[in-house]
Amino acid sequence: MFEKEGWTNYAEAGSRFWEVYKDENSLGQSLEIGFFRSGDTASISWLISPKIDLQSLNNPRVAFRTSTSFADDSSLEALVSSYWDGQIQTIKSATWLPLLARIATEDDDTQIFVDSGDLNLNFYGNALYFAFKYVGSGKTAQDGTFELDDFRTFEKIPKIYITMSYIINASIFSTYCERKVNNRCIRSHFSIRT
Repeated sequence: MFEKEGWTNYAEAGSRFWEVYKDENSLGQSLEIGFFRSGDTASISWLISPKIDLQSLNNPRVAFRTSTSFADDSSLEALVSSYWDGQIQTIKSATWLPLLARIATEDDDTQIFVDSGDLNLNFYGNALYFAFKYVGSGKTAQDGTFELDDFRTFEKIPKIYITMSYIINASIFSTYCERKVNNRCIRSHFSIRT
């Protein structure tokens, strides 16, 4: 069973918890949850992050990767809350909002991780809990496994465009520097208007 300070690993229904596993596709350790042939009549399992303070980030984002091993009729949701009080007893009654993340499905290749995308957190609050909720179908022979890796919060730095225009033979050349590092243009574009 996965145990790390600040994280909540909770089985709302059933006997399975999120666990650590090693796999060549995850390039190290990842977490997994699955109820295949567990014998449980219901299966709901939560993994919740510690409260993460995003106040110092101007443009906060969250991202992670998921994969599946025959997800079949089970599902995985990514959720966020600024209202949960951190108590196991209130997980179900807290307000959890869905993150519009790309999560692996049974249509994806087995154990090949897919990226969630950089998810904008500007509208959720300054201190957030992130949850991953697994729900089985109630038919454990049809409940698969989900894997989770590379969970991270970060600040997305906007691209900076610097425009320089000059005229040559009555044509205007515009050069756009998309990003500069050490006074060098790393990526640039130009256009010609006559």
